[in-house]
Amino acid sequence: MNKEESRKFYSYSMGVVISTIIIYFIINILYQSDIIEQTTANMLGMVIYLMPLLLALFIAGITGDTLELLRMKRRLKPNVKMVLLAVFMGGLAFAGSFLAIQKYTSISLGSFVLNLGITLKNGWYTLIVGAVSLEAGFRGFLQNHFERHYSVFGSSMMTGITYAIWLTIFSFISENPSLLCLIFVALHFILISIFLGFLTKLCSKNLYPAIAFHLVWNVAAAAMNFQNRIEFLIYSDLFLLILCVLVMTMYQMTKKHNYKRKETIKTSYRN
Repeated sequence: MNKEESRKFYSYSMGVVISTIIIYFIINILYQSDIIEQTTANMLGMVIYLMPLLLALFIAGITGDTLELLRMKRRLKPNVKMVLLAVFMGGLAFAGSFLAIQKYTSISLGSFVLNLGITLKNGWYTLIVGAVSLEAGFRGFLQNHFERHYSVFGSSMMTGITYAIWLTIFSFISENPSLLCLIFVALHFILISIFLGFLTKLCSKNLYPAIAFHLVWNVAAAAMNFQNRIEFLIYSDLFLLILCVLVMTMYQMTKKHNYKRKETIKTSYRN
């Protein structure tokens, strides 16, 4: 990366981390001082999850990168194929989270759905905004930045590490989990970033499938309070690892197929 691109990366990464810490403590001080109520504090917390998208737009705008702004807009353009795939990815996240939770609890499908409904009702503004903003910021902006110089795996991994550092710090200051739990949390975020990174690449960088998976997965994790449940992290990380292997295999197969098709077209033109 050249100096300008490195500066964008550091500005974005440090901006997300620092703004999260500042906003969280301001909201916490206001709440502890009885200046705002719990509901207001939760709604203001939405600003934290908006920062990945807002900083991406700010950096692209302040550097005059109009092309990047147009790309970000195109990544959020809906079409029938991607909407249907988004529904499928949401179902996959639902099934995966339920299977992971069933490994250490005796929860029924009905109770699981009820928990998800209650969680979504209480925090829909944060969960929905978070899924859209995080995918638009990390997948739509930061990973695209890395892909100019690294492979899909490398860019997904680097995006995942940045993503994990940000959310692990946020988990630490807000939940204060154990060190072991923080390690599994970081691994969790890296794996989901690799999976969604390859998925986004396979979807021609359309973000709707990744947003749908992220949203349902977030709702399930919030319903189970996963930061304090190492069992969920262990089983869900195994599920995400399997998904990573499957999506990487699919990507390689698609890449080989496209290469063979190009070679066939070249051969036909020569003949």
